[in-house]
Amino acid sequence: MEKLKKYIGFKLAVFYFAVGTLLFLSYLIYNNSTILMIGYFYVLTAIISNLILEAVFLIQLLSKKGDQYKIMANMAILLVNIPIAILYFFIVLEITF
Repeated sequence: MEKLKKYIGFKLAVFYFAVGTLLFLSYLIYNNSTILMIGYFYVLTAIISNLILEAVFLIQLLSKKGDQYKIMANMAILLVNIPIAILYFFIVLEITF
């Protein structure tokens, strides 16, 4: 269980990055509005789940003194996806409009 908690931020970040990139590339290739809608709902789901996980990490950070480095690393890894998502968003806006 401890090993799962140690890497959950990394695994979730890689998963969201991979799925987001797959949707982004699919939209670039096919330029299909259905993919755009799927991507929209995917981003909403990713934001909600990332916010929940960040809140859990923040609570753990404040309550567990020994694991602070691991918890902050998980939080940082999850936050890395934000600039990537913003970049994808602006590229899609340029293509769409």
